[in-house]
Amino acid sequence: MILRFLTAGGDYQYMATRAVPVFNADGTFRQWIGTCNDITKRLRAEEALVQNQLQLQVVADTVPTVIAQLGTDLRIKFVNTGKEYFADEIGILGINQIPQQTMSAGTVGYLISGIKVAKEVAVGDTI
Repeated sequence: MILRFLTAGGDYQYMATRAVPVFNADGTFRQWIGTCNDITKRLRAEEALVQNQLQLQVVADTVPTVIAQLGTDLRIKFVNTGKEYFADEIGILGINQIPQQTMSAGTVGYLISGIKVAKEVAVGDTI
């Protein structure tokens, strides 16, 4: 059970409680044993995370370009559309394409993938 307490300073604190009954050998009730943990920081952190995710989604929905992330498994997730693809190859883009196993932030590179819907991606988009 989660309990909310109003402190003397006017703030709310949240406590998670749990209790179990203890019985005597003959089955009669003896006592309750329980715990009470302050979960205020956890709940506030979860609330902040939800707010940050909502703000990021607003940016993703309104930015005029495609936002994507490339995972270590070469999975590409386009944040704007929620679509996911796998890259067949990634690499550094120069005069020639130089295939790489990994890429770091700020590298100008390329990816080869079987993306079928052209409007989900545009040449020059940032990943």
